[in-house]
Amino acid sequence: MTKDEFIQLLDTYKLSCDVVSYASGQLDGLRDKAYHTSNPDDKQAYESAIERMNTTIEYNRKIRDEIRTKIIDSFKGGETGDRD
Repeated sequence: MTKDEFIQLLDTYKLSCDVVSYASGQLDGLRDKAYHTSNPDDKQAYESAIERMNTTIEYNRKIRDEIRTKIIDSFKGGETGDRD
């Protein structure tokens, strides 16, 4: 893995961590709104949004874990830049 590829992996890892963090914060807000609304249509809309947000979080956690594995594996062969 080249140095540029390694840096790109780190950037992608950071982005996936940011997405998970942001989405988790948004999820808390959606849950709060769903809990406090008395309108059944609004409650359904919030629950649907919560489901979509959970899917986004799960997907980004999976991507984050795959990238972390690639980063760790890159060190098994020696220092970054040893392989092309």
